Amino acid sequence: MMKSIFTLTLTLTLTLTLTILLSSLFAKNEPLVREVLLASSEQVYTVVAIRGNVKNVNRNQWLHRRSQFRKGDKLLFSSGAKLLVIDQARKSFMCLASINEQGYHLRPCKTVIDTRPGVPLNILALEAYLSANPYYIFGNEISIQVGEVAFPLNEEQFFFLRYEWSGTQVDKKLAYHDDYFVISALQIYQVEGVDIDPQEASKYQVFYYDAQKEVATLVGDFTPVFLDEEELKAEISILLESLNESTPEEKKKEIEIYLFNFYPDLNWQNMQAWVLATYDF
Repeated sequence: MMKSIFTLTLTLTLTLTLTILLSSLFAKNEPLVREVLLASSEQVYTVVAIRGNVKNVNRNQWLHRRSQFRKGDKLLFSSGAKLLVIDQARKSFMCLASINEQGYHLRPCKTVIDTRPGVPLNILALEAYLSANPYYIFGNEISIQVGEVAFPLNEEQFFFLRYEWSGTQVDKKLAYHDDYFVISALQIYQVEGVDIDPQEASKYQVFYYDAQKEVATLVGDFTPVFLDEEELKAEISILLESLNESTPEEKKKEIEIYLFNFYPDLNWQNMQAWVLATYDF
């Protein structure tokens, strides 16, 4: 009986002593413990797409697709550079340069809004339709619908594209079908049967030509940029990897959100046609 009481007393004493020691140790190292907890729960962002040069100053590393950085890292942006990133919760953000301590701010990606304008029915409307600078084109070509009354399309009435290349003026008649004219990279970047580098072409203008009247009417300036499909697919693959459990419709929506935010003023019909042709949704 006495032995049992002694054992119980000793156990209680040791337990109390250990509790006091642990409490003291935790109190002395509380900042360290808190730091570890914060680090383990700190937000991390993964780069989906990048334009320009962005450097993680903390790690002295340049960012690229699939790079990760922590919320507290300082980023340094070249002029005009931007990122599209996703967090652990699969939320997407535009990451843009800022004068704050981290050197950037995050803007939640906007919900996709159908911004397609109506069919251009006159020169002014078509000029506005083509005015985005740059005018992003998904795939190797884009078909643009126009009003058939204002812009009849046939062998004597058609659109053509004019640009400068190696000090030479180049005029390219644009293909057409029904009430659409077509801007095709394969067609416009050939001069006398030889492929040319699009980077060497400049000062684009769109004209509407009427052979019966022998009049070429200037529609307006045009700045086409045919997006690199392999780059687009590489960026989208990062999104899709985070959407394994999502439905096809959810995946399609996330792809459109990314494209809508990273390529402003895109042509809605052209973008949707490319997505549907490229991915089996």
